[in-house]
Amino acid sequence: MVGAVPVHPARSRHSIVPGPLDLLIAACLVAISVVVAVQAADQAVAGSEAPDRWWEWLIIVLPSIAVAFRRSAPLVAAPIAVIGQMVTWGLDLAEVFVAPLVIIYSVAAVGGIAGRRMALASSVALTGMTALGVAIAPDVGFELLVLTGLSSTAALLLGTNAANQQAASARLAADLAVERWEHEAAQERAVVRERERIAHELHDLVGHSLSVIAVRAEAAQRVGATRPEVLVDAVGAIGATARTSLAEVRRILHAGLGDADADLRPGPSLVDVPGLVNDVSGLGYEVALAIHGPVDPADVDAATGAGTYRIVQEALTNVVKHAGPGATVRVDVALEADAVRIEVQDDGRGPTPGDEAPTGLGLTGMAERARFLGGTLEAGAAPGGGFRVRADIPRGDTS
Repeated sequence: MVGAVPVHPARSRHSIVPGPLDLLIAACLVAISVVVAVQAADQAVAGSEAPDRWWEWLIIVLPSIAVAFRRSAPLVAAPIAVIGQMVTWGLDLAEVFVAPLVIIYSVAAVGGIAGRRMALASSVALTGMTALGVAIAPDVGFELLVLTGLSSTAALLLGTNAANQQAASARLAADLAVERWEHEAAQERAVVRERERIAHELHDLVGHSLSVIAVRAEAAQRVGATRPEVLVDAVGAIGATARTSLAEVRRILHAGLGDADADLRPGPSLVDVPGLVNDVSGLGYEVALAIHGPVDPADVDAATGAGTYRIVQEALTNVVKHAGPGATVRVDVALEADAVRIEVQDDGRGPTPGDEAPTGLGLTGMAERARFLGGTLEAGAAPGGGFRVRADIPRGDTS
């Protein structure tokens, strides 16, 4: 199957082959068990008999060997380790009570609900075996029962806590992945909607230009034979309109939306920005508008003017949504020879300087519009508090 990832048989999810770390831990525990047994033979420690038959050696190291499978086969390793430890105690063989604790911790941590039940049963069995030794064996003291009970319980609780933390981390990772996917999908939808809006405006612009050309051509056809000056004016207007439209199409090429019922009229422009400011001022905000520069607003091409209008509109919408009542807003539109520079800044609520740049859908739409017109947009916390949007839109009629 295309795209399938091969899995080595020895490391598949159902493999019981232990990992390198588990093998290393098991080898160390086996070595410790052997050293303790050899020392017991040399020192003749009471209550710690040295093994003298091969199967006694096997019983001593059996719990340590089971540690190698503590994660690959925890539900099998646990009973083997516990039974080996209990037989070792029953035969009074020299041993180190470490491997069963490692097994109890591991099976509780990675074995799921069944593993925690197995870890609890193992802890109870070891503690019960020690209690039996206290009752029938004179060399087994009560302190050994306390040590066994506390250490096995601690291993059980630590393993359960590790399992809970792993489950919480997995849930958090899954939630973050879903949230990230939903956010990316929402941003993609915002980009699509903004592109559709740009396409509508391009449709309006081209439709308006073609309507002007058609009216001029019909007028020239009707009276051109008797009034040559009208014919000359019409041809000149047709040429100018065609050149402007061609320049706009080259700058804002996008798939048009074929709406037969669309109203063929130009979209909003710079001259409509004061209306936006008046609307927001009427909501209780103090808005200062400055449109300045060496270029007359009427000379800015339609696409740049529409883009400026939409960016200012969305920035003011963000002010209404997020700045809070009574905020002061400054809208500055600089009409330079090569570009239109927009800055909308408020002193209301906003992220503090240094916070991650917001990624709301409105800001995504503004950034996409600026990018589509060949410009850039920055949005974030203002130096003195509040929020600021800056955009640079290159002009398309600078030739």
